[in-house]
Amino acid sequence: RVCFTLYGDGAANQGQLFEAFNMASLWQLPVVFVCENNGYGMGTSADRASASTAYYTRGDYVPGIWADGMDVLSMREASRFAIDWCGSGKGPVVLEAATYRYH
Repeated sequence: RVCFTLYGDGAANQGQLFEAFNMASLWQLPVVFVCENNGYGMGTSADRASASTAYYTRGDYVPGIWADGMDVLSMREASRFAIDWCGSGKGPVVLEAATYRYH
């Protein structure tokens, strides 16, 4: 069993997220942290709000992967990888789904 938890790129700079990364890593929890990156958080461009916009790399001790959030097949394969990773006891993983606010 694997838990998927989702948050937007606007929440990616909040301390609670890094605390959750830390606890999930310490306890090797099977959690997929999905960052829905649409490039904006409450109207502010990610480039203006984040020193690093490669959200999948920000887990430090939690590995991450990037996927095209506008491509259902890309998301399916990235989700499969994440489920296999977590399900095999390797702990949490960050999955960044790059999407766009208006399409």
